[in-house]
Amino acid sequence: MRTRRVVLGVDGSEGGEHAMRWVVDLASDLSLEVTAVHAFDLLTVLGVSEGAFASVDDKTLLKAAREEMEGRWVAPLREAGVNFQAEVVEGNPAGAILDTARTINADMIVVGAHGRSGFKEMLLGSVSSHVSHHADVPVVIIRPAKK
Repeated sequence: MRTRRVVLGVDGSEGGEHAMRWVVDLASDLSLEVTAVHAFDLLTVLGVSEGAFASVDDKTLLKAAREEMEGRWVAPLREAGVNFQAEVVEGNPAGAILDTARTINADMIVVGAHGRSGFKEMLLGSVSSHVSHHADVPVVIIRPAKK
């Protein structure tokens, strides 16, 4: 299998930064097209139930996330000269990554792991776990370095 298109989950976490570096290293050896995806569920970000903050401006949060994505999170791709696109969407992160992979006909998905385990992961859910169980293509999960 020849890897050409890669979807990279981006969230600014330590695991996400390790995943970014892994993709940059891979892209320097191969001719890759990378689509970096950041998605957030507005209610999860706010930690509230539906309707609790009707006055919250989700467009402002989306704009802030785009600025963070373009300014800092994808900087390693840009600095390495990797051919990439950056997408920021409101919605379930795992779903957004899977949808993007299907839309662009990706050959691989790369995500970082937050390093949660046990009960905390069960309560919070795991984007990397969901993606790995539902993807139609190989998934690489990059864990943060052990401290």
